[in-house]
Amino acid sequence: MDEVAQAPSGPATWYMPGAGVDSNSGSFITSETSGVKLRHRKAMTIKNLAAYFFNSGDPDTVTVHSRKNGANENLTCSIGSQSNTLGQDTSNSDSIAVGDDYDFSFAGQGNGSPGSGNMITVDYISTNGDCIFACQNAAGTSFNTSVTQYFGLSGSLVSGQSTETNAQVTVDTAFQFSQLTCNVTSNGITNASTINLRANSGNAGPAVSITGSTTR
Repeated sequence: MDEVAQAPSGPATWYMPGAGVDSNSGSFITSETSGVKLRHRKAMTIKNLAAYFFNSGDPDTVTVHSRKNGANENLTCSIGSQSNTLGQDTSNSDSIAVGDDYDFSFAGQGNGSPGSGNMITVDYISTNGDCIFACQNAAGTSFNTSVTQYFGLSGSLVSGQSTETNAQVTVDTAFQFSQLTCNVTSNGITNASTINLRANSGNAGPAVSITGSTTR
């Protein structure tokens, strides 16, 4: 599920990630950057697209498309003119392989003002029982040197917590975590940085090391 602050006004195309919170100062991203795309580390089938605009704000139809590796995929739905409606696609599906990048586009056709209170959801289906936890901020999140920040397992990457207990969640089902991944779009920190998966206030094993002054 993804939540955004505004709906698009046309004519233009906006992009948003497939998970997390797009908190780009209340605006959509107009360029399909690597920060918008979610790179998958497990094969999945994605289906049951639903998009809701509290007020589309556009005098014409807004069309939603799933995107894979920079091209339109099978999932699509439309939201009518300035309507508080739910657009759905329950017929089509997308197949995602390991390494695929996935996101969504919104194409506004008219010239209305942006709406608000918007949400998009899809079902991720795996035959192996795999699932994805994603923290994301399409606009990018800045980290200072010599500072430790904590984030939850999924949702917003807009701002971290200085106290670990504020980011912890209770896991009620046993999981095996793997494929920890981080997208670094710019890096002015000269020393190495480390991301650790944490459990019970200790490092759980999966970790990512980021070389100083490099992206990945």
